[in-house]
Amino acid sequence: MLKSMATGLLPDRIASTTEETLLGIAGSGGAIWRGLYLSLRKEYSIHSRHLGRVG
Repeated sequence: MLKSMATGLLPDRIASTTEETLLGIAGSGGAIWRGLYLSLRKEYSIHSRHLGRVG
């Protein structure tokens, strides 16, 4: 979809490069969010275990 929108404005080569760049950003962003999610989940499980012991 992005490529077809950009093709009207840009040459094909630039449009495909833009799409690949955006996909690369989205891919690395996904990895970052996944890492954050996993670290937060680990931290939360430690806290919930600690609270369970106290209670």
